Amino acid sequence: MKGQDYGDLCQGYVIFICRADPFDRKLPAYTFENTCLEDSSLRLGDKSQKIFYNVSAWESDCDGERRSLLRYIDSGSATSAFTRRLEELSQEVKGSNKFRRQYMMQNIYINDAIYQGREMGRAEGIATGMERGISLGAEQATRRNILGAYEKNIPVGVIASFVGKTEAEVLEIIRQGQTEAASR
Repeated sequence: MKGQDYGDLCQGYVIFICRADPFDRKLPAYTFENTCLEDSSLRLGDKSQKIFYNVSAWESDCDGERRSLLRYIDSGSATSAFTRRLEELSQEVKGSNKFRRQYMMQNIYINDAIYQGREMGRAEGIATGMERGISLGAEQATRRNILGAYEKNIPVGVIASFVGKTEAEVLEIIRQGQTEAASR
């Protein structure tokens, strides 16, 4: 809370459960704490840890309970009182109509949000495309007008004032048009 001492922080954990070894060291668990990059002996002491559980290395785990949990996650085999209770709770939740309804409602909500996001993206894309199309069409029309007026020997200064461009811009468009015509 605001104003509390740093030392009053609660222990915090960020846990990753990985089916494959995230660091290729064949350890069942990797625990990280915040340390200073310039002096690795200096720890932040913020009571936070990041733990990566490597389910694929459950056999090499010396911690019995963690070993059975990792094995349960990997194979679905409940081999301890804890994992048997976890299995029971899992079956209970799966069989619960209330949970199933909440789960379905959550999926409906997520699907609605995805649909709305897509529709917003489409509308934005169409608007942007129309805007670009109108802009490109206007540029092409201006270019055609410039080249047509130049072919009729209308002075560049008059063409520039008519289309709202500088004489240099009009001359560049005429040059590009002549280059394109010569290459055809």
